[in-house]
Amino acid sequence: MRTILAALLLVCALPIGVSAQTFVQRCSSGDAGTSSCSGFAGSARDFVTLTAGALVVVTVRVPNTTTTVTGITGCGTGWARAFSRVSGTERNETWYAANLGAIACVPVPTWSATDPGARITGLEFSGVATVSPLDVISVNSGATTAAYSSGATTTLAQAANVAIGTCVENTYTGTFSSLAAGYTAREPTTYPAGGLRILMASKVTASTSAETFTVTSDTAQNWACGVAVFKATGGGGGGGPTPRMLTLGVGF
Repeated sequence: MRTILAALLLVCALPIGVSAQTFVQRCSSGDAGTSSCSGFAGSARDFVTLTAGALVVVTVRVPNTTTTVTGITGCGTGWARAFSRVSGTERNETWYAANLGAIACVPVPTWSATDPGARITGLEFSGVATVSPLDVISVNSGATTAAYSSGATTTLAQAANVAIGTCVENTYTGTFSSLAAGYTAREPTTYPAGGLRILMASKVTASTSAETFTVTSDTAQNWACGVAVFKATGGGGGGGPTPRMLTLGVGF
């Protein structure tokens, strides 16, 4: 009963003309050693047909600090970087594209240098603004700690948003736990040796309060995390304003 009431309250809290966002599907490269979402433990993990007007968010774990992602191909146009963060020997590159067509696709990064054999996870959401969807972001990094945090964003532009938290870390084995309240993990939180070591999670926000993504790893190590908040359909607009951003920690 409480769950039903909470859902009703969230729907009632949406501004007129704003739609609730819905997680649709994910793709993942796993530990295949290829920088695309094709194949994971013998199972296809490409995106099946996207929902028309979809938002896709991709996190790339780059295994060095010098090679950067310059774009995303193979999955429509209009890709933009949400943030890039270096920690230790890896980089968290998170990109997004909105208002994609109803296509089956595989997002593949393009590189500033030779493809380093990165890992990649992509998430699709429906009900997100098709123009200027990115509201706010916050990124953070650390070393020799097991408690990860994106740091807090500035106040959100509206109450109804989808917040996407993403972390990459240095080692490959172990377990993520204690996700921030309201977040649902969209990748497995326990990995075998040689696992992905990207975590992506999401939640639908219910207020305009600043957003922070936190998670705990079982191993203290280098990590780079961020949170990107995207507006619901009806909450976008034209013109492409610069996202509001708070950057914490060291390195960028």
